[in-house]
Amino acid sequence: MSSHLHPHDLYAKKWNPLFSEYRVIAKEGKSYVETIRESGVDVDSTSIGFWDYESRLDLEEARDFCIKASVESLLSRSAPDRRTIWLDERFYPVGTPRVIDNPLCAADFYTLSKERRFDHAKKPDAHRRLIYMFEPDPHSLRALIETASVQEIWALREAIAGYFAMRTRFGVTIPTRGLKTFRLEFHLPYFVLTPSTVPPRAPRDAGSPSREWTDLDFLEFPQPRGTLPEEEPFCRWGMQDAQFSLVLSGPDHFRWTAYAFANTGDNEDNPEGENECFSYEPGEVHSDPIVQDGSTDANKPIWDPREYFLFVVEKRTDRALREWTSLIDKLERSVKRYKFTHPLDSSEHSTSDNWVLKVIDLVLQLQDRLTETVEVCARFHTTDGDTCYFSGMEVEEARLSLGAIRQHFDQLSQLSQSLGRLEKKCNKYAKALQIRLNQANAQTTREVNRTTAAAYENALHNSTITEIALLSQTSCPSNAAYGHSQSVCSSHLFLGMRWFF
Repeated sequence: MSSHLHPHDLYAKKWNPLFSEYRVIAKEGKSYVETIRESGVDVDSTSIGFWDYESRLDLEEARDFCIKASVESLLSRSAPDRRTIWLDERFYPVGTPRVIDNPLCAADFYTLSKERRFDHAKKPDAHRRLIYMFEPDPHSLRALIETASVQEIWALREAIAGYFAMRTRFGVTIPTRGLKTFRLEFHLPYFVLTPSTVPPRAPRDAGSPSREWTDLDFLEFPQPRGTLPEEEPFCRWGMQDAQFSLVLSGPDHFRWTAYAFANTGDNEDNPEGENECFSYEPGEVHSDPIVQDGSTDANKPIWDPREYFLFVVEKRTDRALREWTSLIDKLERSVKRYKFTHPLDSSEHSTSDNWVLKVIDLVLQLQDRLTETVEVCARFHTTDGDTCYFSGMEVEEARLSLGAIRQHFDQLSQLSQSLGRLEKKCNKYAKALQIRLNQANAQTTREVNRTTAAAYENALHNSTITEIALLSQTSCPSNAAYGHSQSVCSSHLFLGMRWFF
């Protein structure tokens, strides 16, 4: 070892040159689940795909979610006929596809995934396999787990765990022991602003993991135009959890698999949408819903896994950036409009105070998620971060994607700073409102005290008059009984009035 080798070079993150070679390794055979079953391990069939990972809470949630489905429902085709799965399999190097009738339901996907990936009697080898699921339900995920090979199961578990965790992840994992493989991972949770006819307070009927919906009706955003059918009148604005997950893994650039899950509430991500085209005919477009930019053609496959990964991350971060920008811009406009229509000298201090507290809670919720995303991506782009795995790429498109991703996260960082400034403004406004509210309460208290004192004096005055009247009655018995003259009674009353006044 050279004496001039810097200590940091021992831990440098570099893309292994082995990945650029076609390596002679064992081809995929039976699925992981089949292998475990045949080994005689005593594990409940509903959780066998996670049997040695049960201590992980994120996978426990996924396991409990998948229990709702069974292999029998896939075999009997009694599972829901939701065609929200896209499968693309290509032969290297010419890109010959296995012709698939996309989009697929869970039962169709299960049947196709059970087929041999390599050395199929009638179909070309599936060197590059892309799997995309929109709002995956228990049957879709169960089909994935049941058919994943021993080589694929680890990456699939990480994909599912990241999807359920709703936490930002962005990086590369290369094991230090065993077969050298790579895993490129990207999980991006964010929020989308959605107009709704009926607030979605319950999980979707499809059975996808429930995503939180926050009512933003108090912000009084303008009513949307052209986003809802005429027969469905606008109800209110809401903020919906959104998530995109991508895990790409394999032993080299010539054999790899990508798992992608999207729960964005946007029908554009649904492969079953009317505008999707999955043609294999020459000159026609086969849409890639993982990228979902409206122009990427799966019939022109990107073979380099790092290039494809960066391209997807570029497009998906751009999408999230637009959603964040729209939400924060509308929020800032709402706060500005409210402060203008509810000045501090107005009489609605209590109502304004409640409104500002709601806004502060919302800003903190946004800031928490956006800050995590910015921090994760900042670590990725440090000098010793996982961006080093992508350095030295000769493909210009990959370098451009890497630059675009960094620019997107710089803009997200600026949005995070905007939220910080908005929080300070709201806190300042809330303190001013509290001072005015305290002043108003003090003034009200003084007025109440004055009113109480006046009422007490008035009651005392009335009570004294009553006593005098009673005194006059008891001091002036009837003339018939005592024989006194009328002048005696009048004299007593006169003396009592002089005493009072």
